[in-house]
Amino acid sequence: MTREAALKFIDQYKSKNPLSFIKPSHLDELSPLLEVQIEAVEVRKDEFHNLAGSYSPKKETLDKFASAAGISFNTLGETTRKEGSAYIGTTQAMVMGPDGKMQLGAPCEYEFDPDVRLEELRLAGKTEWVNREKTSREYTERELAQEKVQLMKVGRQRANTGARNRATLMMLGMQTGFKGLFDKNDPDSSSKVFLFSRIIVNAKNEMVAKAMLANISGNTMALYGGNMGQPQLASPDDHREPINVTPAVGVSVPPKYEDDDDVLPPDPKTLKKAALQDLIMKYSDKIHPEGLNYAKTLVEQKDCQEVDLDACLNGIKNVLVKRGVRFGDQS
Repeated sequence: MTREAALKFIDQYKSKNPLSFIKPSHLDELSPLLEVQIEAVEVRKDEFHNLAGSYSPKKETLDKFASAAGISFNTLGETTRKEGSAYIGTTQAMVMGPDGKMQLGAPCEYEFDPDVRLEELRLAGKTEWVNREKTSREYTERELAQEKVQLMKVGRQRANTGARNRATLMMLGMQTGFKGLFDKNDPDSSSKVFLFSRIIVNAKNEMVAKAMLANISGNTMALYGGNMGQPQLASPDDHREPINVTPAVGVSVPPKYEDDDDVLPPDPKTLKKAALQDLIMKYSDKIHPEGLNYAKTLVEQKDCQEVDLDACLNGIKNVLVKRGVRFGDQS
């Protein structure tokens, strides 16, 4: 959505006193290849842990927030190790920034030690209900051993989950708990609205749309080939006279040999890179900086795909034609 549409969307929720975690930089002027997306997440009271009046979002609630803010995780930086009896999870969150680049957060760790948790249980005692009254008693040795086994079963996963939750909170800039978010007498069905922003690719942009279509059709082209070499229909506006390619009388045409390997045909990818480089050299002042950087990257890449070159060439040509540039193949 545009900046104006985003501000209008935010105004719709002002009456509900939302908690806003919208990044101010997301409402600045963005590249035509990107756009901002605002999402409202309504969460219930029972989606938080009530810790002495401080409401901390549960794991599934944080997952909602992360999805709304476009947060993902760097799987290469995600590990869980064991030190002594403790499991230590490490993860790193990332999100697309206003410049279109992925921004990595600082690595976050979370420690889960079954021995420490077991000691907490022992000191707190085992809770029981007697005649509808809550009481506490000491654990027996057998009960403590059973509790330790359960803690060891979930230790590794709890460490990983804790690290992800911590990385999500850090990337959102959100505190771990909200004091007085709900009144203690509020029903569990009462809710609050949270607003989040994220940067997404602008699929309405012509260059982006063509690149996405080319990427989608990549597997099909790999299996069945592209449309290179197939006859192309002439444009209705093409009024050029047909060219007679029949050799003149008395002119001999050199024979072609199937086993002649002395002269190899030019590589299509090389030709397309040369054409793209030519456009960059001639019209760099007429191409948007984002598109220009992308084109230069393709030219420099050795393992770039032909479909990406085709999409970039066609996109830049279309933009240049709209800006008054006429090419030699146009009538």
